[in-house]
Amino acid sequence: MGSGYNYLPPLRTPYPFSSQHELFATFIDHPPSRHPQANMKNHPAINTNRAGVQQLQKAEMILATVSSIPEAKQIADVADAFRIYATKAKLGLSVQNHAASIAIKAKRKAGEMAAKLERKPGGRDKRTVLTGEGSSSPLQSAREDAKVSVATLDRWQTLAKQLTEEQIDIARDEATASEQELTTRSILKPNTHVANNSGENEWYTPTAYIEAARLVLGEIDLDPASCAVANRIVKASKFFTKEQDGLAQQWWGRVWMNPPYSQPLCGQFCEKLTAEFETPNVTGAIVLVNNATETVWFQAMAELAGAVCFPKGRIRFIDKDGNPRGAPLQGQAILYFGDDVCAFDAAFKSFGFVLKMVMCR
Repeated sequence: MGSGYNYLPPLRTPYPFSSQHELFATFIDHPPSRHPQANMKNHPAINTNRAGVQQLQKAEMILATVSSIPEAKQIADVADAFRIYATKAKLGLSVQNHAASIAIKAKRKAGEMAAKLERKPGGRDKRTVLTGEGSSSPLQSAREDAKVSVATLDRWQTLAKQLTEEQIDIARDEATASEQELTTRSILKPNTHVANNSGENEWYTPTAYIEAARLVLGEIDLDPASCAVANRIVKASKFFTKEQDGLAQQWWGRVWMNPPYSQPLCGQFCEKLTAEFETPNVTGAIVLVNNATETVWFQAMAELAGAVCFPKGRIRFIDKDGNPRGAPLQGQAILYFGDDVCAFDAAFKSFGFVLKMVMCR
């Protein structure tokens, strides 16, 4: 490893990013001393948390330009080293997790590129390609250039299959807010909601929230994204299953919706709700969804909603047997569409802060 905190990997010549490597060159050329706190203010690469964040933002820009597995691997190495330095130098959990997220994104991108090489016309089966039996393949050559094992590349391909970059960002922000270190394992563990957003939609709503919704709406006429198991609790007069495709159906009456959490389905169901509520068909609605305030679909719903409840903690969804599946990484919001805002406030304020909308003319 060497002495001090000079954890960054040695440069290769020629470096694949040429002048863009100046981002980390200062750090490598001027490693901190054995006691980083003593010279942090004068270190030319990182002298404040803001400078560290700026370097990491530049690293993400570089990552967007990589075109080979070795390049992605080197970004991952440097980001991992930066994360170790941020920890030892006490730059703060935000900087540390930002570096970790870049390393995970880089590994994910390497896995994505590996999958594309594997699918090239004329390619052989995965075992032959990865183990190198027979003549060398593009994937085998890339793996050897990157100096990674078959098992490592397999893990990176799993990352590419299960996570989007947006989900990694969400996991980073949630880990930081919860004062936890971001790791690949923490994102991919079975009970992590974000890890399942790429394809797992069966997250059932706890009974307490359904009963509160029933107090506000009176009855639930329709659940447009449901199944027989979920409707044991929701007790909607009508529900649409995945096979019936609620997006293709007309909605009506008093609606409860906990949409699928994979994208683009989540956004599509929320867009459908806003469109239906602007017609006479839907008379009232309550929607439980991730508090993705940065998205177009959430903003569109918030503009129409009469009130929004932001729960005090992340909702522990349940499985088909009624058992908690663990808290998701992202927080939730419960939006109310209708005229009885006071009833919504009374029913949901025990769960968290209720924001009541006021129209300014």
